[in-house]
Amino acid sequence: MKKVGVFVLLLVLFLVLSGGFVSAEDSSDPSATKKGYSLVYFGRQLSCKWAPPWDWVAAVNGAEVVDKSNFAVNYNTGAYGLSMKYSTSEGNWLPANTYTEALRLNVDADNKIYCAKGPTPMLKVIYRVWGSTKVEVKTHVKAEATGAPGTLMNKINRNDTFQRQGDTKILVNGEAKTIANGAFWNVKTASWNPADHGYGNAYLRVTNKRNDYFDIEIFVQEQDEQRDSSRVWIDSYIESIEVAFCGDGNVDLGENCTSCPEDFSGVAETCDGIDNDCDGSIDNHPLCVTGQVCSQPGMVGYWGFDETSGIGTFDSSGSGDNGIGRRMTTINRTVGRVNGTLRLDGVDDYFEISDDDDSLALEKFTLASWFKVDRLLNAGETRVIFNRGESEENGRLNYGMGLMDNSGFLGSSGTHIQCAFETFEDREVRLYYKLDNSYVDRWVHAACALDETDWKMYVDGEEVNAGLRAYSYGSKSMVPIDSHAGHVPNASASSSYIGAAFSSSADGSAMNEVMYFFDGSLDEVSVWNKALTAPEVKDLYDKGLAGSGYCGSPITVGWADANFDLLPDEEWVDLGDSVRLVVSGLASGSNSNYEIWEVDGGLFYFDSEVTDISGVDAFWKANVSSDSGYYFKVFVDGELVGVSDILKVDDTSDDAPMTLKIENPLCGDDLTLGDDTGIYVEILDEDDIIDAVLNVNGSVTELMNADDFVSYTFDEAGNIPISLTGTNSRGRIKRQFSNVMVVDKTIYGTYIAACIDKPADFADVTERQIEFEAYGTRAIEFDPIVGKIVELTTLNDKSALMFNWVFSDIDQNTGTFRVRNIVGSNPRAYDFTREYFRSGNNWATLEVNFI
Repeated sequence: MKKVGVFVLLLVLFLVLSGGFVSAEDSSDPSATKKGYSLVYFGRQLSCKWAPPWDWVAAVNGAEVVDKSNFAVNYNTGAYGLSMKYSTSEGNWLPANTYTEALRLNVDADNKIYCAKGPTPMLKVIYRVWGSTKVEVKTHVKAEATGAPGTLMNKINRNDTFQRQGDTKILVNGEAKTIANGAFWNVKTASWNPADHGYGNAYLRVTNKRNDYFDIEIFVQEQDEQRDSSRVWIDSYIESIEVAFCGDGNVDLGENCTSCPEDFSGVAETCDGIDNDCDGSIDNHPLCVTGQVCSQPGMVGYWGFDETSGIGTFDSSGSGDNGIGRRMTTINRTVGRVNGTLRLDGVDDYFEISDDDDSLALEKFTLASWFKVDRLLNAGETRVIFNRGESEENGRLNYGMGLMDNSGFLGSSGTHIQCAFETFEDREVRLYYKLDNSYVDRWVHAACALDETDWKMYVDGEEVNAGLRAYSYGSKSMVPIDSHAGHVPNASASSSYIGAAFSSSADGSAMNEVMYFFDGSLDEVSVWNKALTAPEVKDLYDKGLAGSGYCGSPITVGWADANFDLLPDEEWVDLGDSVRLVVSGLASGSNSNYEIWEVDGGLFYFDSEVTDISGVDAFWKANVSSDSGYYFKVFVDGELVGVSDILKVDDTSDDAPMTLKIENPLCGDDLTLGDDTGIYVEILDEDDIIDAVLNVNGSVTELMNADDFVSYTFDEAGNIPISLTGTNSRGRIKRQFSNVMVVDKTIYGTYIAACIDKPADFADVTERQIEFEAYGTRAIEFDPIVGKIVELTTLNDKSALMFNWVFSDIDQNTGTFRVRNIVGSNPRAYDFTREYFRSGNNWATLEVNFI
């Protein structure tokens, strides 16, 4: 037998009588930090909504429901019968004025909810899930017809609605479908014979991208048919619903929380450590051994040079146009703009791409690449980055990019970044932009985007004023032109080259050789079958700065409040507020630092280098007001990668409220020994950084603003204390206690949870008379023979308990702390007013025992 019957709860409050208060010390031990996150099912709530066009009433366990427009059932563990009665002038679905079980709720202690069948037109069943998690729902729908409905198809639908907008991919009977927010998918459509049963199964896998809630709504839409003036009634209803949460530690309903439901298809494997195509294997694409597959709209070639061995380079676009190293026994690899890079000697090494399927043969295109050289070119030099064509049979260039110093071609001397193509008529067209010494010994991003009417060049993510020249048959030279319109690139079959070009004898020379070898480093070379827009090119540049490559995310820079909510440009904050400098998208291993500048001044603040980070999350206390405002710069490896918007600082102080509370489990909840539980907390303070500590029975987790989940396994039965303590950057302290009962369901036991509902812990009060409430105090009994929890108390009946209160002020008669011992049969045991006689730090403790 296990009997647990005592729990003590301490409350600290600040009684402010003389204008000040004294803070209490925090005794939490941060050495036992436990990190992790998992799903919390918020409460045990299932909502049933219906709006039939007839009069009706409903009852739960015989008690009539008053609010019929939006009825929600919120109950503890147990089974509940939901009944309804109604009638209609068009016919009686059910006998009038009778109750029938429409839905039976079986709520388990592990927060699983099962809905048993009931012969009624369909109710909408809604699950509310909190946090960001994957969820699978299996719906078993049953339909019965009283007669043959002919050609009419009874529709069984499931509807998924969400708190946030966005499309969702679901698996319906083994087939992947995408449904828009608020739309529904027809799970099963069939013709029914009399008394036939039809079943539809649907799985939903969705990741909520916000840490609030989303709803999963399932319903059956039934129809009837008018045939020969007789009506055939089709009665469809949900026979059962099961919900499985990925992340709760239980693999149920056949869920596979590491991949996807069986037979999921339509998603490409992208070699990122995730089972994207959901076939049960991670990174099992045949090309994943050499690189990342990054298929994006319009991308037909992408070479990142991230290989660690061999003399080939992998095409990450998925087109299969891998490059073969020529005239090299090993590849000179080093750290580049993004991971690895290709270092070419400018003598004879290059890559050749056969392009057997002509996927690189293009009449409109974008070429993009990072390059780095240690000198400008000498007069007459050409260094090719990428070239498609020429061939021995065809001397026409499809397209290419490189560096050139040739006044005959470009009209001026000096090093130019240039792009070129030749038409079917063998007319050459070149786009070019002159470089100076500022482009030497650093990484430069270049892109050329061509369509039918425009040809634009971008350098370091910005469009430049490039020159445009074409070959004139009259003057037999390159002359300036206003537009390339009417000139279409020749897209004949040929190989492509990285770091060199093929010069064909068919173009009037006798060479048939590879030449114009690049001398320097190349990275992130890509080809697209469309002209990328300016924002798209800027995105490629930003991703390169972030060190994440074209498959990754760009760097984003901005101010945010203490809760990580981004602030708009020229937002005002108050003097003394703490704000965050948020930088996201940096690759792991980046060396980063930042500077804060005043708009009307100079460098205001500098932070030393932060090493090996996936992003910057620093905070700054705005102690100097400024009408002009501040901005900050972010540097990666010494290069500027981003500048924030402007933040203005007011000269007044206004402290926003601090929120610190345990949302779930609530004080008095019962849990099962060995269960993994998501502890849901709320830690918010708009203008102050909070350092918080969650203490679960001595296990400590450090938290901060906007943290909301901690995963914890209760491995000890009994009365388990949970406390959340936080101190903000102004020194304000808040704390909340929650006391839960962890039930060992293998043996008999009784349990108590002592809960002080009012006042809040660390509350500031101004009156001597303090209201105390402990209605949440709860006692239960578990008998493994019966197999269920028995309530030993109710909200207003706690006669089984003795309440022992101790207060911080001294009893003048005894010289000890004042006490209050009272049996639970007296409501004043858990609802009373107490007077304190001194300001400052005051406290109260509650100890509850069985009588």
